[in-house]
Amino acid sequence: MKNLQLCVFLALSCALAPLLSAGEKKAEGGEKPQFKSWSLRSEEKEAFTFSGRDVKIAPIRKTAMISVQSRFAVAPFDKVTLTAKFKGKGTLQLGFHVYSEKQYLTTFDGYRLLTYSPDDFTEVKYVHFVPADEGKYKAMKKAVPCIYLYGGTSGELRDFQWKIEKFSFDPDSPLSRTPPPEGTLPMQRQLILPEALYAVPGLECNVFFDNIFLSQNKEDFQFKVECPKGKADAEKWSYSPEEKDAGSFDWTVSVSDRKGNLVARKSSKLFVAPKDAGSGKEYTLLMFGDSIIGVTSFPKRVHALFQTPGNPSLVMVGTRPRKPSSKGALAHEGYPGWSWYYFVNKGPFVKQSQGYPVCLDVQGYFDRANKGKAPDFITVQLGVNDVFGRDDFRLPSVMAAMEQRMDLLLAELRKCAPHAVIALAYPTPASKNPEMTDAKRRAAVRRFQMNLFEYNYLLQKKFGSAGKNPLRIHLVPVGTSLDCVRNFAVKDHVHPTEAGGNQLGDALYAFLKYQMSLRK
Repeated sequence: MKNLQLCVFLALSCALAPLLSAGEKKAEGGEKPQFKSWSLRSEEKEAFTFSGRDVKIAPIRKTAMISVQSRFAVAPFDKVTLTAKFKGKGTLQLGFHVYSEKQYLTTFDGYRLLTYSPDDFTEVKYVHFVPADEGKYKAMKKAVPCIYLYGGTSGELRDFQWKIEKFSFDPDSPLSRTPPPEGTLPMQRQLILPEALYAVPGLECNVFFDNIFLSQNKEDFQFKVECPKGKADAEKWSYSPEEKDAGSFDWTVSVSDRKGNLVARKSSKLFVAPKDAGSGKEYTLLMFGDSIIGVTSFPKRVHALFQTPGNPSLVMVGTRPRKPSSKGALAHEGYPGWSWYYFVNKGPFVKQSQGYPVCLDVQGYFDRANKGKAPDFITVQLGVNDVFGRDDFRLPSVMAAMEQRMDLLLAELRKCAPHAVIALAYPTPASKNPEMTDAKRRAAVRRFQMNLFEYNYLLQKKFGSAGKNPLRIHLVPVGTSLDCVRNFAVKDHVHPTEAGGNQLGDALYAFLKYQMSLRK
């Protein structure tokens, strides 16, 4: 792709740099700049038919690029949104080339979007936040919108549009710079508390305050928990329920600064599952996600807990760690390094043809891995690889693309598993091991912690109540239960130790037991 881009850049910079028309005025307030005409870069020109804004694409074998012979003004802190409607199948990538007054500077291109909509037009979208860089981007003036189309793509493209606005974080998000509304506690948005907490007799339930409250220094704040169960100390609330405790309880945390001023306060609900929930029944469970599933003790712990007395027979669905999985054996779909992008573009849920991804095929996966049946429970552990290492301007672009993939995959899961309990786990925080002294690593961990709170805010905004969100997605407070001080190795700030993986497993097990108690 890079070689293709280089050729395109040189061609476009020669063709487009000299002239700027009066119609290329920057769109203020989110206006959409005027469309002019298309430009094509492809070895298969005969596959493309242009008619005004519309493009018909016969099946192509190699990557092609179409761009618009129009420019729009672009500057640091701009939010650029590109959209188009596509009917067909294949992989598209929206983006824009950036120029100074004299030459090409760079290209901002989104992630590849696998699209399968042979009968109806569907929207493809890319959102990018232009960085404020005193280096090569300082001279940027104009941008040219473009679309990459990859091998195997065919269909119709309509209504390619772009919009420019000034960027700002959601005012209610943890990373917002705007002052809190009058009458709101000053650090309320830094407190990301799950709406539901889960516990089960025989296991300790924990909420580590550093995992729910974003601050520069936790020691500057005091935490008070109001709940008839459990007890709190300076770093966490913990609770080991007894069998007689099954039920639900109010749970509220208050945060105060060193002077005793209240800065944040939120409430949740604690659900204690019966110890024998699901006993005598058989359930199937699909766990999929990144290396937290693939290489830690997390899924092993879940598997082991369901082998203990008072539990149902649990069949874990998956092709890992061995293929195929056998009844009663440990199984999952955990892939180190994977993000939402990979799960909608490759891997177990994606149908391929002649080496190209064609469409999501969750039902095909169920046919192969679970005899055509949808699992009773599906849990997702993703997010770490999406947001790790992103700065303030890369993060929103990544989050916008990630949300598209999240919506796509979850909708397909719900379509193929209409009665399943589908749950997203809050991602695992990074290490706070005091023996980790490397300054760069500590800075990376701090940045990741900020990004993680923004991700968790997105999850709550979309799926905060399983009874209200259309896909009936649950959120599981897995990451909140992790002891990030003691349960990470010094040299690994992302993957918890076995003890940490066990904490994650305990949290998910408690959630599953509670859900089983609701089933008839």
